Amino acid sequence: MIDIGAVECAFNRRYSIVTRRILRMLSENSRITLTEMARELDLSRRSVAKRLKRIEQEFGISYTINMSKTRVGLNNPHLTLVKFKRRPSNAFLADLFRKSYIPQLVVPVRRGSYDFLIYSNSTSFRDYANWDRDMRSELMHKYGMKWEQSQIAFTRLGHIPVRNEILQRTRIPDRDKKMLMLLNANSRISLKELARRMGMNYKTCIYQFNELLQKKYVKKFTIAMNMPESASFMSLFAKYVPSESHSRASSYSRLLFTKDEQNPLMSRYILKMSLVGAYDSFAIGVFDSFNDSYKYVVQAYKKLMGSLAPTEVEYGELGKPLLGMLPISSSDISKEYASIKRYSKGYLVKK
Repeated sequence: MIDIGAVECAFNRRYSIVTRRILRMLSENSRITLTEMARELDLSRRSVAKRLKRIEQEFGISYTINMSKTRVGLNNPHLTLVKFKRRPSNAFLADLFRKSYIPQLVVPVRRGSYDFLIYSNSTSFRDYANWDRDMRSELMHKYGMKWEQSQIAFTRLGHIPVRNEILQRTRIPDRDKKMLMLLNANSRISLKELARRMGMNYKTCIYQFNELLQKKYVKKFTIAMNMPESASFMSLFAKYVPSESHSRASSYSRLLFTKDEQNPLMSRYILKMSLVGAYDSFAIGVFDSFNDSYKYVVQAYKKLMGSLAPTEVEYGELGKPLLGMLPISSSDISKEYASIKRYSKGYLVKK
């Protein structure tokens, strides 16, 4: 088996250990205070504040949340693989998908065996079915395409941020909805500013914030970074042919997806999902170049799984999203992979 853990990415070595540790801290808890960061890094608070401002600008940090989508009523998560016969412009597709609240992430493929990746969700299956039908009708006649959707059974690693447009349509209490949308737009917002934006006094805001967490809407306060040009993001859809050795192959694949460098700039694997439908599994891995990402994501997975269970794959190097955000951050992937359910008990604020 290829030792993914021994692979070192050049983009990690371009940045100091302090920068990488700050990104890890923000990925694990974007509400961490400057004082807490300074203590962990053994630096002054002023020095950390300067570094953080530079990091925010350089990496285009978005402070967001990893929410429990089922608890807020988003129960129809799907990934769709699209391959066009005549590829439309990115501008046309961006305008088309932005008209609906259902698509949360639309990413073009630079190179690979398909053209676009779409993550969608909805507050009702009827809404999703109507949108899916309308998209196929709109695009099939004009451009010809393969449109293969799979429902996300569960997420083993990472998350995909959702747009506030879809949160607006959920049926959770209005106060919860408003606060959740504010945190989704900026999870590092101060409680003082949050109280002002909510139109309530400070103590009431703390109570509401804690109540939001106790309802387990939020799994984690985290970040999403812009896609560095120096890195290659390889996506992989896989479909298994039924085999007696499939469970053993799945155990081996877990070893592959939990390998990472020490103190990385961003996690080596940012997504790993189990699917039902056209495909059985999906993942995104990050390496230095297309050749490296193809070798260590696509070929490694084919070699690992193919030796035990026949596997079909589709792959694509992802470009800059047309809509939504990729969950690019730095998390402890071995710990996160082992803990599917993660809720934010540690974020409660003392009154």
